[in-house]
Amino acid sequence: FHLVEWAHSDKIVLEKSETYWDAETVKLDSIEMIMINDPNTELSMFDNGELDWAGAPTGALPTDAMQALKDEGRLVTQPIAGIYNYKFNTTVEPFNNVNIRKAFAHALNRQELIDNILQGEQLPAMAIVPPSMFEENEKGYFPDNDVEKAKEYLQKGLEELGLKDASELPAVTLSYNTSE
Repeated sequence: FHLVEWAHSDKIVLEKSETYWDAETVKLDSIEMIMINDPNTELSMFDNGELDWAGAPTGALPTDAMQALKDEGRLVTQPIAGIYNYKFNTTVEPFNNVNIRKAFAHALNRQELIDNILQGEQLPAMAIVPPSMFEENEKGYFPDNDVEKAKEYLQKGLEELGLKDASELPAVTLSYNTSE
């Protein structure tokens, strides 16, 4: 495909490339990608027949619509070559301690985040390269939500920091992106 139009913050139009080595098998003559900033608008346009595709990887669906889309059989998911991760600021407490970082990483219940917050049937990312690209990474570096191991790392970290209890740790702020 060749880029034939780019209207900033509006749309991108691509046309089929006749010089592509296998152009005869390409069924589409053109692709029009509409840039939509609001997931509710995107879903509404899809429902009204104005879009052929809604949601990831080029857009988003409203989280509160996910269960209804599943129940109606309209939500189609598949693994993609992407991950979402949280990063620790390792220069400030408590994450300047490797064992505290490990405790958080092991305690996180990725599947519960997917099931109850994201609701898009994503796969828990247990490694930086997703299993859709490297099948061996399905297992990852450690199990999801390993609370016992998290407690071990937490105890080691507390000892290293000279703290008696997790309540003595400083408050942690989690920043995350959202389109809603």
